[in-house]
Amino acid sequence: MSNLLRRVKNSQRANIAYRDGTPSKTTITEGEELMAIRKNKGLSLFRRQKGILWWVNFTRDGNEVVEKDLKVNGSIASGSDITSGGYIKAGTTFKSSDGSSGINDSIQIVDAIGTHTITIKDGLITSWQEPS
Repeated sequence: MSNLLRRVKNSQRANIAYRDGTPSKTTITEGEELMAIRKNKGLSLFRRQKGILWWVNFTRDGNEVVEKDLKVNGSIASGSDITSGGYIKAGTTFKSSDGSSGINDSIQIVDAIGTHTITIKDGLITSWQEPS
């Protein structure tokens, strides 16, 4: 067998199996890769490596869903609105213009009434504009 033919044959990847439902680490063998449609979660690729079941979710519309906690060590930049169904908490201390703890910002809160503009200086709300 020629070197070229051997290289082509060895570079071919086996087809990835498909299954409905979420596999567990006991139903998938070591090193096996599997595509699965998860109930209410879409298409995912699973792989068992060193006894751990790893997976990555695919998207058909560009939206990503994080199933548990999202931890960001860098910064977050958004080109659009950020919506929260709960509290937004700051996990750090902000420094005010006088060096004390506080925050300086102008933020907008959108609710059923409209858009409220809130101005914060040195950690204190200095103005609150109601929607017109």
